[in-house]
Amino acid sequence: MADPTIELMEALNQRCRCIGLDSDLLAERLDRDEPKLFETILADKPHMFAAFPVFIPRAHVSAMQRVVSAIEDVAALPAYRAHVLKGRPEIARVDHGPTGVFYGHDFHLGAAGPQLIEINTNAGGAMLNVALAEAQRACCSEVEAFENGPHDVAALEQTFVDMFRAEYRAQRGDAPLRRIAIVDLEPEKQYLYPDFRLVQRMLARAGIDTVLADPTALRLTGDGLVHERGPVDLVYNRLTDFYLEDHEQLREAYVRGTTVVTPNPHGYALHADKRNLVVLSDPELLAELGVPTELREVLAAGIPRTIRVTRANADELWSRRKQLFFKPTTGFGGERPTGAPSSLAKHGTRSWRPTTLRSAKSRRASERSNSMERRYRSSWMSADLCFAGRSN
Repeated sequence: MADPTIELMEALNQRCRCIGLDSDLLAERLDRDEPKLFETILADKPHMFAAFPVFIPRAHVSAMQRVVSAIEDVAALPAYRAHVLKGRPEIARVDHGPTGVFYGHDFHLGAAGPQLIEINTNAGGAMLNVALAEAQRACCSEVEAFENGPHDVAALEQTFVDMFRAEYRAQRGDAPLRRIAIVDLEPEKQYLYPDFRLVQRMLARAGIDTVLADPTALRLTGDGLVHERGPVDLVYNRLTDFYLEDHEQLREAYVRGTTVVTPNPHGYALHADKRNLVVLSDPELLAELGVPTELREVLAAGIPRTIRVTRANADELWSRRKQLFFKPTTGFGGERPTGAPSSLAKHGTRSWRPTTLRSAKSRRASERSNSMERRYRSSWMSADLCFAGRSN
């Protein structure tokens, strides 16, 4: 029997325009922190903000919360930690206490309910979403309750500041947190640069000097990393070099423990390394690792079965490519070969659908199709990929 609440949410998403974005209010909210920020976003990133919200059934929200909680419980088990860290770089075993900030769990919503397809330890956009939530307007009192959900938006900023302070205390105890560096490659060129600026302003209001810095702007000393403004107590790490393989100074500061780094390689290895999905979606392996039955059941319902692509299973997987979704174990995005269900395509990532892989009438189109198929098949065979199939 269909859940009437889910049907209602689907109907609202199809037809309801009762809650929408008040652009003037959003501009006022953003420009309060950063003059002309809204104008800059519209010029460079016109599709950053959606005009209307997405309604999600409470049942789906609860299901996602159960999956996230189950993963946290499993990640705390010594046997699980030993298993996933076994095949990771040595730096992944370095643990100074911090667990990470702004984790993100990516779910697809479909007939089987929410399905987790990725965990991000460096998820961004929190402050942009706070501003967006504050700029929603309902057309009537009947739908005002849906406007911002159950969260106190005004209190979120303090929650975020407390999160950074908690990360610092986990490694430094009661030592004062004086300066944070938000670190990414050429921060001003990043898509989420506006979010970096908002986080910077938020932390400054809390009395924490905050700088935006490329890794090359930091210098390693015996006491930790130093910016031209002075010593850096904590690095808010926005890099996608998750094991810091290409950033020697930052890596050394993290390993030595002279500068707090969050998120960090240890947290990434335990939570966000995509190879962990192979373990988390394998009930038999989880049982061997001592994961309780109730947690295994939650994970089985919320994580599609995921396996590694190898040369041994390549032909079999290729024969079922239309029903599968492929993701690299490192880097960005995923690929769904032609004909795969659109429900498995991750929002915001590239979904490669070359029409020339389909039957072609002309010899030229056929040659082009064969060439592209060989190149595509070669690319996912030469890379270290994993894939998620449908959880039916």
